[in-house]
Amino acid sequence: MNEERRIHVLDKVTASKIAAGEVIDRTSSVVRELLDNAIDAGATEISVYLTGGGIKEIRVIDNGCGMSRGDLDICFLPHSTSKLSSADDLFNIMTMGFRGEALASIAASARLEIITSENGEIGYGISIDGGKVTDLGAVKANKGTVVSVKELFCYLPARRKFLKSPAAETSASRTVFYEKALAFPGITFKLFLDGKLTSFLPAGSLKKRIADAYPSLAPEKLYHQVEAKCDGYSVTILFPGVEVVRRDRRDIHIYVNSRPIQEFALVQAVCYGLSAYFPGGTYPAAFLFIQIDPSLVDFNIHPAKREVKINNLPMIHRTVVEALKQHMGELQKPAGSTDALYPKDEDIDTGIQKPAEIIPSYRPSEPVNKTLFGPEKTQMTFFPASAPSSQSSAPAGRSFSNLLKDKPEVVNFQPSPEYHGDFRYLGQIFDSFLLCEREDSLYIIDQHASQERFYFDLFLSQKPEVHQLLIPYNIECESQVAELIEKQIPKYAEIGVIIKKDESGQLYIDAMPSSFFELKNDVLNLLVTQTGDFENIKTELYARAACKKALKAGNAIDYDKAIDLIKKVFAMPMPRCPHGRPLYWQLTKDKLYQLLERTV
Repeated sequence: MNEERRIHVLDKVTASKIAAGEVIDRTSSVVRELLDNAIDAGATEISVYLTGGGIKEIRVIDNGCGMSRGDLDICFLPHSTSKLSSADDLFNIMTMGFRGEALASIAASARLEIITSENGEIGYGISIDGGKVTDLGAVKANKGTVVSVKELFCYLPARRKFLKSPAAETSASRTVFYEKALAFPGITFKLFLDGKLTSFLPAGSLKKRIADAYPSLAPEKLYHQVEAKCDGYSVTILFPGVEVVRRDRRDIHIYVNSRPIQEFALVQAVCYGLSAYFPGGTYPAAFLFIQIDPSLVDFNIHPAKREVKINNLPMIHRTVVEALKQHMGELQKPAGSTDALYPKDEDIDTGIQKPAEIIPSYRPSEPVNKTLFGPEKTQMTFFPASAPSSQSSAPAGRSFSNLLKDKPEVVNFQPSPEYHGDFRYLGQIFDSFLLCEREDSLYIIDQHASQERFYFDLFLSQKPEVHQLLIPYNIECESQVAELIEKQIPKYAEIGVIIKKDESGQLYIDAMPSSFFELKNDVLNLLVTQTGDFENIKTELYARAACKKALKAGNAIDYDKAIDLIKKVFAMPMPRCPHGRPLYWQLTKDKLYQLLERTV
């Protein structure tokens, strides 16, 4: 064997540089590790200074407990830590850092200087440059610690060339800064870029911290806060109203024991809990904070602690989903009012979009103007004046039709005098929407979305009638997917999808409800692509079946069916279709006067 290829133990300098590359890969890694140390030191104020995107210098100043002379002399050595004493402590981690690798890795890849003081009078300093340690002796210092990291990767040129531009490095470090700050609202955080203060997050409530850190999402007063507690863990969820919609999941932030982590199951739980309010392809913005018994979680599986093993993840998933659904259900007002879910008119100036503006299919193709009720392009179906009437009558001064009498030339119809409970049906427009007057408001009801919601709820509440297929549907998929589907066969049977396996091992659908007959491809596709996600498959299939069965836009509706549908709409606890679109739009009398510049 070639002597140069024999196994040997690396020298300490080379080994430390390899270890440094595992923990520190860019400027944001340094910021993350130094912030963890400052937080663990009990700081109430932390300042981060970045120069040249952090490539030239990163400086973190805190007012924590500081270090003694003895601690300072060994803090930069590999695996030196105050947070662990034995291997057993790994199963009861209460601090942000614990491995003792951060300062050692930084010292191996950059020029490091530390000044610290325990009492705010006398402090001590040390400098490490290329493995050479220089004692700065006793210095005057404020209580706490100042850590300066200059010329990152100056001793690792191969790593330094992979650093991005100062702007990109700044962006990554800013993200880490906000991630850490969110979980510790009781600490004041400051971020300085090239000497200029760019972010100031004063200590306050969790809700205020989120609003300060992400001002573009929503103001503090629009955030919902949901909390739940179970054995071994507690959950806190904050999210702006459902009018804040995102096209991806990037604004769903997950924290476990104050650490930002990547766990799709928990992101999925937030989406499920709010799924009734977001159409397909849209997602909420949300912040999920989980405090869990340290013995039930393991952070020691990823260098950056971004991944975690959670012992009771399915239980937490269920808690998050149920807590969100219960909270949104409590916000629903009687008779289908959605006032609690959306900001009031005076809040809209915050820049948050109104519900009708965030749902593309509900954006009007033309500006709303007088042609809405005019004869030029509008086709309206109104019932005759001789429609059956009851003994009830509209309260004096509260009739929406009275508002139209000032402009008799705009529309020529005779609304029914009959009230059905607390509403009066005015007619159908565009063969798609139903108009009704209810108290001091006009409601424009989407007939398709409303029936879709009705049938969806009906499917959920009824036991499916299963029908044998004349020709079974083979489920074509890979063996791993087939195994997962086979484990879920009893679940699929609950919704009437009967799956069997022949002698050759081929899975096939033997029977299904008649409501799924037109959804053969949908059923097969969902089974293969959403394997293991039974609740999502169930919801999606019922939603698509309801869509197929519902009255379509463009279909005329007769008087009795319209009345029946409106009654159902106002009785629904969830006034949104299964895909999250609103069932109606409400225009109050005061708002109408305001739009027409009339005095009430």
